[in-house]
Amino acid sequence: MLSYASATEDKIKALVSVAETSKELDRYSEAYDCFREKADTTICIACVAAKMSSLSQDKVIGLFRKAENQIVWKRQQKALYEYWLEYLKSAAIDEDLQKDVKLKLKKLEKQSTEEPDEQTEIEDGSDPAGDVLDEWDQLTDMQILTRCREEANRRSMEDRIRSEKDKKINLYGETRMHEAARGNDSRYLKTLIEVGYNLNARDEGGWTPLHEAVGALKLENVRILAQSGANLNLRSNEGTLSAEGERTDSGGLTPLMEACDRGATAIVNLLLQYGANVALKNRDDWTALDFFRNAMKMGMIENEDIVEATRLVSLMEKKLKEGFLKN
Repeated sequence: MLSYASATEDKIKALVSVAETSKELDRYSEAYDCFREKADTTICIACVAAKMSSLSQDKVIGLFRKAENQIVWKRQQKALYEYWLEYLKSAAIDEDLQKDVKLKLKKLEKQSTEEPDEQTEIEDGSDPAGDVLDEWDQLTDMQILTRCREEANRRSMEDRIRSEKDKKINLYGETRMHEAARGNDSRYLKTLIEVGYNLNARDEGGWTPLHEAVGALKLENVRILAQSGANLNLRSNEGTLSAEGERTDSGGLTPLMEACDRGATAIVNLLLQYGANVALKNRDDWTALDFFRNAMKMGMIENEDIVEATRLVSLMEKKLKEGFLKN
């Protein structure tokens, strides 16, 4: 890979790729050695940092200055100045600094024509870069590499999220929203929502992400979806399954019905607060209240939740009565 990388940036990308391959295999020492011995660590770190949106311009410039202080060969210096100048131009930073780096690069290129050996050492008295500006100077190369890796992972995830928006990811017809809704990473769920994923996407069984969050008893995910405007009253095509894998109903469940069927008092309360319809019925003509009463009868509600469950029963009865009177 490295032998075919001609441009400075291509070389850096190739070196990063080699090191990341080792890192993904948990061969941290090998990854570190690859950057230090083959990729001129400080140069590579500065160049990768230049691509990280999470770092301030001062941090990135500080890393370039650190690299400038530590390089030995003029070929390294030339690569650094080229990439540094590219960064300054793309970020529209400090024209005086751009001129300074450009001048250093021209001076170096002029020297290179007179001294063709690319392994020429830098003479003493070269322009010192000064101290690094912040806490990044206190980090080891491995710690900086880890941060760069985390940023690369984040960007990779963002790219995947955008490319897979609302696409089916398995044979059940689920999207990433279904997966996130029943998962443990609420930040991931929020990211999908921010990107614009369909809150009400249905899988082959007619289940929505909100159904998935309820079924997995993920209260915080239910809250996030409800706050974000998910439809609380969509009914599934399929019914729920028992522990033995048998159908327990004929389908047509709303998230509220599913929460009531599970005896999940906190989720039931949350859905009612957000206005879930208590009057809807499933294909067996059951309302959410019927499911909740059955859950209480079957002992599915913990003793410490009985008082709250009784209150919720009264609340749903009241809502049903109010709805009946309006009709």
